[in-house]
Amino acid sequence: MSEELKKALNDEAELYRGLLGICAEKREALVALRTQELEGIAAREEALLARIAESDAARRRAAQAAALGLGLPADATLREIAAASKSAELAGLRESIGALVREVARANDLNGALAGQSLEHVHLFLRALTGLEDENGSYTRRGAELPAKTPKVNLIDSVA
Repeated sequence: MSEELKKALNDEAELYRGLLGICAEKREALVALRTQELEGIAAREEALLARIAESDAARRRAAQAAALGLGLPADATLREIAAASKSAELAGLRESIGALVREVARANDLNGALAGQSLEHVHLFLRALTGLEDENGSYTRRGAELPAKTPKVNLIDSVA
């Protein structure tokens, strides 16, 4: 295995570890509803994602060079390169990056669910304040639309 490929894989794994840390920070900020902190975290996450894209391009170039050096097609996978080079180290790095990517995906899914839940709470709060109801109408058992209800007095008007 080329040293260039090994370095590229180690660099990429380190970047994914950093992204996993940012995902954890984001989850804590989402739970605590610290919106200003979320903005800073999002900016750091965006910058790290750009670095990951650059690292991925370097990894692809290194993998292509290693594949060609082993007599494999240029588009050989890391699994094929590891098998051809009989490199347990390369196979381990490949597995490590795969596991990190899966962890980041799970953390991202959880953060998305938390953000959606927070937005739903804000939406419910605003509806309670303004007295607005859902735009979806109500229907009888037979499917006939019920007449529109009279608007409720909202909290803001009743306090003033």
